[in-house]
Amino acid sequence: MTRRTRLAVLFASAIGGAVTLAACGGPGPGCHYALSTRGEGLPATGGDVQVKVEAPAGCTWVFQGDVPWVNVHNAPPAPSGNGNGTVVATVAANAGTRRVGTATIGYQQITLDQAGTDGAGSCTFQLFPLTATIGPSGGTGAFAIVPNAQDCSWWVEARTPDDDWIDNDFHKGIGTGVSTYTVVPGTTFPALPLPRTGRLGVHNSTNAQIAQHEITETP
Repeated sequence: MTRRTRLAVLFASAIGGAVTLAACGGPGPGCHYALSTRGEGLPATGGDVQVKVEAPAGCTWVFQGDVPWVNVHNAPPAPSGNGNGTVVATVAANAGTRRVGTATIGYQQITLDQAGTDGAGSCTFQLFPLTATIGPSGGTGAFAIVPNAQDCSWWVEARTPDDDWIDNDFHKGIGTGVSTYTVVPGTTFPALPLPRTGRLGVHNSTNAQIAQHEITETP
């Protein structure tokens, strides 16, 4: 924004004009940015969130915490970069109720959902479908996670010993999302003969399991 433009805005405001401004600056020509996550959940104790940035060489980006309790990690990697890079956001401990904040990286925002004295707040989740059946040759599966608010976070992992035959099962997300997994062939792990039933636990920002997706591999 030039000095002349700023003066024009001030003048218009002074005489009661309605002026809408877009933020100055933005990606340069040919620059586009992709982040490894659009948001994550953290417990009340806080912690770090690593975000990978993909961008063409020569395209610069900067990390900025949009709330006082989100800051760049005090050690490398740096809070800015050029092209591909990684930044670590540090979320402070929360002594109050659940809170949600954002950080801006590469002209995009990630949402951080932190538990508090009220746990995960009013966040609730539904799964679709709740169960799945897969044949003896194994294969891939998926289910949808639908929270009651798009700033509610979740993570998924197979329970032990089900993680012996359910692979690629760990996922994190915020808002409505899909969690995928792979079931190995029934001849794998003969100590767990078919039919066998396993469970993927769905957890909220307190790390408590609040739902599960059940998988049965049939003979």
